[in-house]
Amino acid sequence: MRVAEQDRAMRGLELEITRRFKSYGALGFADAAERRDLSNRVAELSGGRNFLEWISDGATSPLYFPSIYVRFGPKSTPISAAESVPGQVHPAFRVGSSIIKDLFIGKYQGCIQASNAKNLLLSLRGVDPANSQNFATFQTAGRNNGAGHHMMTNSEWAYLSLLCKSQGFQPRGNNYYGKDYAVPTEAGEVSYIYDSSGTKYNGRVLTGSGPLAWSHDGSPYGVWDLNGNVTEMVDGLQLKNGLIQIIENNNAASPDTGINALYKSILDDEAHIGTLASDGTAGELKFVTAAADYGITVPGSGASDGFKLISQTYQKTVESVATQVAAPKLLKELCIIPHDSGDYGTDGFWYNLAATCVCYRGGVFSHTSRAGVSYLNLGYTASNTYFDIGVRPAFYRV
Repeated sequence: MRVAEQDRAMRGLELEITRRFKSYGALGFADAAERRDLSNRVAELSGGRNFLEWISDGATSPLYFPSIYVRFGPKSTPISAAESVPGQVHPAFRVGSSIIKDLFIGKYQGCIQASNAKNLLLSLRGVDPANSQNFATFQTAGRNNGAGHHMMTNSEWAYLSLLCKSQGFQPRGNNYYGKDYAVPTEAGEVSYIYDSSGTKYNGRVLTGSGPLAWSHDGSPYGVWDLNGNVTEMVDGLQLKNGLIQIIENNNAASPDTGINALYKSILDDEAHIGTLASDGTAGELKFVTAAADYGITVPGSGASDGFKLISQTYQKTVESVATQVAAPKLLKELCIIPHDSGDYGTDGFWYNLAATCVCYRGGVFSHTSRAGVSYLNLGYTASNTYFDIGVRPAFYRV
């Protein structure tokens, strides 16, 4: 089957699932035979690359809702220059003391389904992505899906970003009011139009409604809309008054409350791999706009001059330029800094050095050339909500 035919077949099946989902409404999919049939069809048509998970609200008499994922097995960092330990799996595949057997990332930006007083986070084609909710609401909705389920983490996003870089294909998307800025003939189906000073603009588009170039690998089975549409809140990375802090490996995805909110600072070490320490430890790396001890210099004013312009070195002391040393590789694995001086396009970078800010990835429908898989925004707090801020579900098995 040719790629165009594969694309038509996959779109048709997934839109059929969405049509049934909308027609059943809050009752969900009650027929177990129907659920098995649809799951088998998704697996067969995608050659096992896609997986249809049935999300339950956990009630005594559970209701079931569909959610479509892309499956990834444990891999090392796709770009060798960013590896912290050669041969070791990327942090996205480590939760607690376990190596993830299968990582499932939402094929589409998430939508929210209310069921028995719970919000569930689903990945479906052809829906308006969830938006205008704060970080805690999205985080709770992801975890409501069940054990191992969560909102996408920065570790997972970083893996996809490095994967795109290694394959030499950067996905396009809705970054120009329903279209792609670089290729405006590529467009999605508009789901939201907004008014600005009396002028109406196209905004969000239906998930997966763009062309194949809007999936992470250009295939019908990839992860869609990583470039633009709604910018995606991800868990596990924050900027605390300039300090770069992460939740270790992919522990942000864990149901263990002892580790899934434990932010640590990043220190350098002799091998420049990167070690973690408690907040307040001497030598914590931070973003700065002027030379400072343990500071990674970034463009000033908090405005975007591009992800690729983030420094790959840090100032160990301020006495001499000669004290600049390579930043730890962990920052590269997590796509907090570029892994090299290569081409990252003009993907944006924003920050706020005077607050505790959560992480947004991918950019929005109005960011034109600034949107993209390397886009990094550490400029807003967890309470921020807007019609161009969304989230993506994920889950794992060990």
